[in-house]
Amino acid sequence: MVSLIIGFAGVVAVTPARGAEADVHAALQRWVETLGSGKGEAPIAALYAPDAILLSTFDPKPLETPAEIAAYFHKLTQNPNLKATVQTEKIHTFADGGADSGLYTFSYTKDGNEVRVPARFTFVFHRTTAGWLIVSHHSSVVPPGP
Repeated sequence: MVSLIIGFAGVVAVTPARGAEADVHAALQRWVETLGSGKGEAPIAALYAPDAILLSTFDPKPLETPAEIAAYFHKLTQNPNLKATVQTEKIHTFADGGADSGLYTFSYTKDGNEVRVPARFTFVFHRTTAGWLIVSHHSSVVPPGP
């Protein structure tokens, strides 16, 4: 009888994790789509929690206020044809959120040429009543290989 209860508890625990993984993946995709939407900084900055931190790809200092994050995306979204393409991701979930880490490539047009910047990322999302918000985002250029 005890093994049946343990087995059942295992099934219950797996189902929410799969749902949370899908939610974290969807939250990352929402960020990617919003970044490439051409609608400027406001929609992308709205994906971050008020107390979020952004360790960005293109700014050397930590961005820790909504105004700093919005200013960063204001500048970044001025690049024509800006987009991020995810190559790999690994998702971990926890009680009220999850983390998504991997590799993506930023691309945009400069002087008529496509610029590609390979980067690595970690997003930490928190599930709130307003949806999945980014509480921590680290992104850095992939260093050259050996």
